[in-house]
Amino acid sequence: MRSSGPRHRSRAARLSQVSPGRRPVRGACRWMHRGCRHRRRRVWLELIFACDGTLVDSEVLSMKVDQRVLADHGWHLSQEEIVARFMGRTSTHFTRELESFLARALPPNWELNYQQWYADAFEQELTPTAGVDKALSRILLPTCVASNSRHARLEKTLGLTGLLPRFSGRIFSAEDVRDGKPAPDLFLHAAQTVGVPPGRCLRPQR
Repeated sequence: MRSSGPRHRSRAARLSQVSPGRRPVRGACRWMHRGCRHRRRRVWLELIFACDGTLVDSEVLSMKVDQRVLADHGWHLSQEEIVARFMGRTSTHFTRELESFLARALPPNWELNYQQWYADAFEQELTPTAGVDKALSRILLPTCVASNSRHARLEKTLGLTGLLPRFSGRIFSAEDVRDGKPAPDLFLHAAQTVGVPPGRCLRPQR
């Protein structure tokens, strides 16, 4: 049986200990920039959250629907293959990969035909990530969201889980930049918009 001591606290519990002027608990966060990795006594000014899998427990639901969408086009992948190909990537990447498999371009806005599939799955099963409500209530740093998901989807998922009011006006999507994650553009854009130097921003570790 795993110990319930400090070494096995949840990620949400560790995040709740991050406050302005304080270094994060070891393992709770990773530096936004590699050059900051060994600097100490840094004053942190902003906590930048991803959404899927960090704030809302949506990744498994999304993968199941992704699997159905791909199968509808004749591309049958296991969930493990979907994780390897698409997890954490943009919808544009998903479209390009599917077009490559089909060896043809998809019609504009083709994905709209499947939006209801995702909406139904989220409305029936989507929940906040375990412990995130408590963690957010204890975090003293300003927070924002930077996600590869589209704005419409972010508003939907955060709204369904009751988290939208916490991040109102501070939600950033890959739609806002040229290149989404894993490129740094989205996080740099979020930091610039909230007026915080990138080196003073923390991103929760997945």
